[in-house]
Amino acid sequence: MLTNDKSPEQITFEAPDVILEGRELAPSSGTIRLYHFALDHLDGDNSMQMSLPIDEENFVVASATGGLISATRDQLMIVMKGLQAIYVRASYWKNTREAK
Repeated sequence: MLTNDKSPEQITFEAPDVILEGRELAPSSGTIRLYHFALDHLDGDNSMQMSLPIDEENFVVASATGGLISATRDQLMIVMKGLQAIYVRASYWKNTREAK
């Protein structure tokens, strides 16, 4: 989803700030993704430092109906046991030239 800000260079998009991806336990052996959406976002060209406690209260998971619901402790532990990837959002603007 795009949200218009003051200038075309700063058109933001809604996306999770952190995604934890892990394998489910057998017999399902599918993939579980836990999403974290930060309350604070960058404003303009400023930098920002964030920390994220790894706690189920800080994550949501996609529901069977397509919405997002709170993650459970079991889901967090399963993802952490079979952790395959950690994705961290590096850009908040549609027309980003550089992300460090």
